[in-house]
Amino acid sequence: ETIRRMDRDGERFLRFFVNRVAGEMNVRFVEPLEIQNPPDKTAHDGYFFGIRFKRYPAGFDMESPEAYCLCDIDATGSATGQREEVPADQIQRLTANVDMSSPRGLTVWFEIQSHLNDAVRTLKATGKIVEFRARIGMIRRHINSTKESVQKVVDAMRNGSNGPTGVQTASRYPYASIIDTSDATEYQFPSETAPVDKNVAAIQAELRAAAAALSMPEYMLSGDASNANFASTMVAEGPAVKTFEEMQAELIDADNEVMERVLTVAAAAGKIRGATEDDILDRVKVEAEPPVIKAENKFQNVQADKILFDAGVMSKETLAARHNLEYKTECDKMEVEADEDTGYGLDQVPPEFGQQQLGPDGKPIPQIGPDGKPIPQPQPQPGQEGQPPAGTPPTPPTQTGTSGQGDKGAESGSSSGQTEPSSSGK
Repeated sequence: ETIRRMDRDGERFLRFFVNRVAGEMNVRFVEPLEIQNPPDKTAHDGYFFGIRFKRYPAGFDMESPEAYCLCDIDATGSATGQREEVPADQIQRLTANVDMSSPRGLTVWFEIQSHLNDAVRTLKATGKIVEFRARIGMIRRHINSTKESVQKVVDAMRNGSNGPTGVQTASRYPYASIIDTSDATEYQFPSETAPVDKNVAAIQAELRAAAAALSMPEYMLSGDASNANFASTMVAEGPAVKTFEEMQAELIDADNEVMERVLTVAAAAGKIRGATEDDILDRVKVEAEPPVIKAENKFQNVQADKILFDAGVMSKETLAARHNLEYKTECDKMEVEADEDTGYGLDQVPPEFGQQQLGPDGKPIPQIGPDGKPIPQPQPQPGQEGQPPAGTPPTPPTQTGTSGQGDKGAESGSSSGQTEPSSSGK
């Protein structure tokens, strides 16, 4: 809504309706036509186009409005009477295509209207030319003939015509007809020589001039991307990207101001625990991240972000924000997915998590690499969990036995079930 009003009207006015008891603030748009000078006020009194500016002994401060004069508008757009004078702190004003000292803004069409009008007129004229030439299917020239002889031929053809206007047309011929004629008649087809391409080039030139006035790529107005594509124009150093990023920054500042007003009103009403109207903005910081408009190599950006993350200079939350992801939302989604897939939460990792999957035969399933060959699995090193330290002699085999059983050359165990190493093991 703000972008549309800024382009169409050149300005945007928001009015804030504060309910301090309930701790709420409603925001409504104010139509630019509603802001007009009172009948008895002029620029000498400090009123410029419906805005009263701060007055000093040396003059007026055109960057410090004090009040906005609102009037009632009827169905025809005429002012029916003065309504009220609203303090400046209850209205937010944004202007476009003007200096900061200008009281009102200028529409985008003010700069490009002439180019667009010329392009439309040229387009309509080209369409008429093509239409007129399409109505004439063929011009027949009678060589070495006088005006009277040609008139006799035309009259004879008109008398035998089957058309509604009495003129012979091509409808009397079937498709792919073969016409026999003498060399005394020459046929010309004007539709073959229609210079439509030159007219189209003129239209594109007008649209290119309009796009240059707005610091926009040509294809955004003409729809023709033959001269430039998105990858070459929407780069970080391009004028279009710089212009759009400036517009984003201005809109972010205005929106942050609105959100800060909402927080202040809520804190003043006691709706935010532990915060007051004076310190709420010190405790809470409002941030906005605009969408990326420039052409980027996402793979390279992800690699660069991963390097910073692995180096410990970037947090997970910042990494998610750089790729238009809500960190807390993604964490909640991953926890839900983990519960659905394994029955375990992120804080309850199953003991087999991270181990190689086993096949029906109990053997590990080999992992296949990009080259189609199995990826070698790392072998457990000495000292790891489940492996003896390096240099430890192998454990000798043992045999167990109970009283009353033969040992077959080995000593039997005690009746308590303790095991003893065999004689060969000793």
